[in-house]
Amino acid sequence: MSVDRMKSRFRDAPGVMISVHRGCWGPLPENSAAAVQAASAFDVVEVDVRLDALGDAYFMHDRSLLRMTGWDEAANGVAPGLLDDLRLKSGAGGETEPLTAHSVPRLEDGFAAICAGGAIFDLDVKLREDLVAVATQVSALGMAARATLKIDVETRADIAELKSLEAAFDIMVMAKVRLECDADLDIVRALKDADLAVVEVVYSDVELLRHACKIGGASMRVGVLTIDPAHSCGLSDTRAKRDPDAVWGCLVAAGVGQVMTDEPFKLSAYLKGAGNGAHGGDQAA
Repeated sequence: MSVDRMKSRFRDAPGVMISVHRGCWGPLPENSAAAVQAASAFDVVEVDVRLDALGDAYFMHDRSLLRMTGWDEAANGVAPGLLDDLRLKSGAGGETEPLTAHSVPRLEDGFAAICAGGAIFDLDVKLREDLVAVATQVSALGMAARATLKIDVETRADIAELKSLEAAFDIMVMAKVRLECDADLDIVRALKDADLAVVEVVYSDVELLRHACKIGGASMRVGVLTIDPAHSCGLSDTRAKRDPDAVWGCLVAAGVGQVMTDEPFKLSAYLKGAGNGAHGGDQAA
């Protein structure tokens, strides 16, 4: 089964896995097929998924197309014809970035790009109601062994929904959780009991993170984000470039098993130098 093979990949991987945030963007556009391909030799490539008006999956983070295309239109339910005509702005977009020749990738475009290397897609589905549609399309493309589906989880009912999806489509699911107090560790325990192989956490205290990693143990990898817009406790990529021990070293010491970053090459070099084991094949310098 695809889901069993995927879980084994995460559970058996040595050291810290590297997750590349929206591909290797800058100057390549974030979430573009080219950025995905540039990151495809690392462990995981995280991309954001929305649906157009026909229910087809494509990559876009924001609720609006404005930042990345200059077109002030809602991303959810956009007309396919408009989407096909649009071009992405350079890097992280915005008013000052120029348009490029890169188009907005559909799901199949993303899989074609990631298959250049050995990476797994972390498909961050922005709307819970789109999960089934995205799972259906991944399955139809025959790519359940190259992707996971991720969504926010707060309750046991949320976990049951994810597990139902996993069983129905033979596709591995991931959970995003917030840890703000000791009571929040109960959801981490519930996720482990539900046989999830990876949980991504946002945490208010490194000690809470350490406890979550202990709960996960060898069977559930705990992932974190060091990306500047969404890091925890000041442990950001920008700080890591100045003092990697204070950020990436701290996370390794806490027992973290996966780091999502916008600096995959620097993180890979750090992990190799620290002797913690990193992945990324030929691309990881």
